[in-house]
Amino acid sequence: MKTRRLIGLLTLTLTLASCSVKEDRSECPCWLTVDVSEIDADFCSILNTRCFTDLEEQFSDTINVRVFQDSTYERTVKRGVVDLTFWKGHESALKANDVIGAVSLGNEADSLYAGRFENDFSRKEITSAKASLHKQFATIGIDFRGYVQALKAKVVVESNYNGLDIKHFTPASGSYRRQLSRAGESGDDAYLFNSRLLRQGEDTKLYLKFYGTGNTKDNPSWTADLGAMLREIGYDWTKEDLEDIRFIIDGYNVGVQVEDWDEIILFEFNYGKDPDPTW
Repeated sequence: MKTRRLIGLLTLTLTLASCSVKEDRSECPCWLTVDVSEIDADFCSILNTRCFTDLEEQFSDTINVRVFQDSTYERTVKRGVVDLTFWKGHESALKANDVIGAVSLGNEADSLYAGRFENDFSRKEITSAKASLHKQFATIGIDFRGYVQALKAKVVVESNYNGLDIKHFTPASGSYRRQLSRAGESGDDAYLFNSRLLRQGEDTKLYLKFYGTGNTKDNPSWTADLGAMLREIGYDWTKEDLEDIRFIIDGYNVGVQVEDWDEIILFEFNYGKDPDPTW
């Protein structure tokens, strides 16, 4: 490790020496070090990263967390406002694709963990960043509480966001449609449907569609606007680590239970075919 650090310091000295103290140093590069000490190597052994300044890509790379756990990953970057994005898995996003976790229609969203570091390096020649990973998905549970029709039904969730834009670190627009899977085949689990949902925008068009026997894709038995309910209760799609959500459908009431919240918030539900039912 001492040899590698010595080489790093020598490279840094040579790089900075190429910019004379008598010259305008604003065009000199900044030496960036990335600290991965807070990343659990058992959870994420390979960390993907992309670096942007003013949304211009500076580099993309993979970092072996075990190798750099006790040392420092180093790069030179242009000065300016630097955005570093880190994520677990999805190596294909390194190849000119600005969306990670993108879900094709019908598929399950991944358990996406990603983080971002942003700082202004305009006046710095040496600086550091700390890598972090945060939960970019929520597990959605639909609990029908003995609603017998659910035993033979198809339960579908649709939304207008299906990935994470790694340039801006914001939800990426795109069609998402997923038939939810049952938690089990008997008992209470037969009435519980689960799915993962990636981070959504505050204006998400998130719908639950219930298809009984004989219903077609364009003609569900009923539709519920889950996005409207979540906006009503103040669910925060911008929170660093997203909270899981359970919707409890019990007669003409829908209860919304958010992870770590102390209460279940009730809405009155109209089973009509109106796509914007009255709560």
